[in-house]
Amino acid sequence: MVIQFQLLGQDAELQFKKLGRYKNKGSRVRGLCDPPTAQPRQILVDIRLTGQERTEVIIHECLHLAGWHLDEGFISQFASELADLLELAKDAE
Repeated sequence: MVIQFQLLGQDAELQFKKLGRYKNKGSRVRGLCDPPTAQPRQILVDIRLTGQERTEVIIHECLHLAGWHLDEGFISQFASELADLLELAKDAE
């Protein structure tokens, strides 16, 4: 299934598939984002992810889509902390 969306005026697609063959510095990749030259840009998220981890990876890859130049450490921390906040907010009454 492909979800088409826009982020900051950019056409993009979100797709879920097994990413087991993709590695980054020896570690399993949980998500990928096309570089700015691709049109439309595509975000791939490992279909085996669920819950808060899936949310975190979607946020992480959307940040790459919105700001390719952003520091990886910033993106990772922001995505993790926003996913935590969304999880807390989900259970709030």
